[in-house]
Amino acid sequence: MRLQKALSLGIGCTIFFLAITVFAGPEVVEEIRPRDIHSIPDGFPQFEVPGMESEVNTVRQMFYHHYLFYPGPTYNDVYLMKSLAWADTGEDPRFHEFRRGIRKLLSNRRMTPDGYVSSMQHIGLAHPEGWPFPLWTQSEGTGWHFAERNPYEGLGLDTEQTEDIGDWIFDGIDHRTQANGLHIELASDRAVLTSPEFEAKGIITPFITLHWQLENVPEDAVFYLDWITEKNPEYTQKQRSYFSVKQQSGTLHTAVPLYPMLDVQDTLTQIRLNILGAEGANITIARTFTSVDSRHRVNNLVWIQGSTDYLRWTGDLNFLRTQMNRWRKALRYAIDEFQVESYKCINSPWVGHDGRPGRGFDEEGNRVVYYGKGMGGGYFDLIPHGGKDAAATLFLYDCLKRMAALEGQVAAHPQWNIPGGPMRLDPAYLRGLAEKIKEQAKSIFWNPETERFVGGVDRDGKIYDYGWVYHNLETIYYGLASNEQAKKVYEWIDGDRIIDTDTSKGDDIYYWRFAPRMSTKRNVNYCKYSWEPLVFEWGDQVQDGGGVLAWSYYDIMNRLELFGPENAWNRLQEIIEWFDEVQEKGGYREYYAKTEKGTLQGGGTAGGLGLDSEFLENIMVPQVMIYGFMGLNPRLDAIEIQPSLPSDWPALTVTSIRWHGKLLDITVKDEQILINVREGQTEKLRVIVPDNWSLKVISNSAEKAEKNE
Repeated sequence: MRLQKALSLGIGCTIFFLAITVFAGPEVVEEIRPRDIHSIPDGFPQFEVPGMESEVNTVRQMFYHHYLFYPGPTYNDVYLMKSLAWADTGEDPRFHEFRRGIRKLLSNRRMTPDGYVSSMQHIGLAHPEGWPFPLWTQSEGTGWHFAERNPYEGLGLDTEQTEDIGDWIFDGIDHRTQANGLHIELASDRAVLTSPEFEAKGIITPFITLHWQLENVPEDAVFYLDWITEKNPEYTQKQRSYFSVKQQSGTLHTAVPLYPMLDVQDTLTQIRLNILGAEGANITIARTFTSVDSRHRVNNLVWIQGSTDYLRWTGDLNFLRTQMNRWRKALRYAIDEFQVESYKCINSPWVGHDGRPGRGFDEEGNRVVYYGKGMGGGYFDLIPHGGKDAAATLFLYDCLKRMAALEGQVAAHPQWNIPGGPMRLDPAYLRGLAEKIKEQAKSIFWNPETERFVGGVDRDGKIYDYGWVYHNLETIYYGLASNEQAKKVYEWIDGDRIIDTDTSKGDDIYYWRFAPRMSTKRNVNYCKYSWEPLVFEWGDQVQDGGGVLAWSYYDIMNRLELFGPENAWNRLQEIIEWFDEVQEKGGYREYYAKTEKGTLQGGGTAGGLGLDSEFLENIMVPQVMIYGFMGLNPRLDAIEIQPSLPSDWPALTVTSIRWHGKLLDITVKDEQILINVREGQTEKLRVIVPDNWSLKVISNSAEKAEKNE
């Protein structure tokens, strides 16, 4: 999760938080606090069900409580955009900025030249476009911190300033230390900065990272890094990495790749920075260090999902025009980089991402740390799920279908003037690849012994089954499970089928009430090497028996599809009862502080329950009203509505729906769909409804919507 207990590898525990207060400012912290359910603006969307006023009002309160947005990391795009993009919030000016903020956020996601989308989390001591940790200090790596100011001070990441530079070798360089780092002036067109000797295993040094500032560097200056190792102690061109530097104001964060030239089984012993053709340039190095590959495998995919969710709701063709080729590039990168054509799934070649665990025990029962191994790649950043990554493969499958549909729509509407050319993707190819992925996923990620899905298959072909409830729920939701597999999974989750080796069985799987446990079997080894799960009891960490409210969205949506609206409504009623009880006792923090049931994660502490603070994705649960029971599917060309109401619901109305600039209230009842167009024209309001359902549009305009059955 975003909050990690970063252990100093056996020395003790220190808390690593998002560091919002350091990197984003206190005003952002204020914004991510849950909103007061007693002060909901009149214009905020309402859910109306005759006879169920109290229950659906609680769902509305939950929606408003979590209606938050801040320019956060990429992993959340897939969860937030479907929840934030449709709701019109009335006269409150704060909320009118949300949609603009979403558009800006998605448009400004950083992408490397080869097509990798950045994690966009704050800068830490790992890959600058990846997750901020694991740190070199957790990895038996090496680093030099020349700047006096340590931006990580107080976060458990304290590092001593490197004041003694006597062992550094400066060739063609005038140098001095100063408050903001090691300042070097290039006195020659060939400048070489050589580090002291050190030892760092290749598996934890796929990159050397520099945090530095550059001035007066010509655009044609040449930068490269040389290194020597225990096996190859002479500098040669085979141990060299050229890289580009784009001068900018402020601090530049550069990750220089050593892998695949560097053997991960070798030991790095020295590096030297070479700069050619930049005499007179001024460079200040704040810090440089060995860094693991902390990039996330899901970034390209969840960004495409979030972006296309925004597009479907807004119909923003300017957004589509500027982003389409970026989405194409991002998808091409995922297909190529993760060898999808060959493996029919996400298969990571990155160092440390092979799915092997980062912790274990030796034959004598002593704790062993496998430095550099067990790297996570997405939302559950402590769990490897690597090698063949089942979790990321779900997102890939969804993206292939989304982009196939979008490519078809772009081709059918040349008037949109969307760029094509060589970047265009063939819809038939995308759909075909998606089908191949779907067929394989049902077998390679299915454990026939426990009859549930696993999160991945490591490089040795081994699976790790800890009862990943969250992954099984998403697998069913995205349609990669057969109907038989889905029902087997729910027999286990509902407690009708007991797996004896699990820690949590039967009714205990829903111990937290608001959602099932994220996993059902104690996990002390299958994790990132920098994490020590043994310091937590079962259920006191989100990814080991804990719970996150957001996953009830997938749970309810699955139940609606598999078992019908009554089953889904019963589950939602249990969550409503829990939420009412919690709010009556003062909210999440107050409620769990006064009970012995569960510890909350966030706000600077690790814990087992993800309910507030950085868990912005919890806003998804109320969306079952619009995407589930109402069955509304926004499209670029139409609104599709496939209602599925419980038998005791006479009708369902959802108000303040903003689609393609129109403000709508929609009611479904008695095989009739009624749309009240409060703002905007009904022209081109195309609505797709089930057979035998009627459509009626009310508007100040005399125009009528087009019905497509």
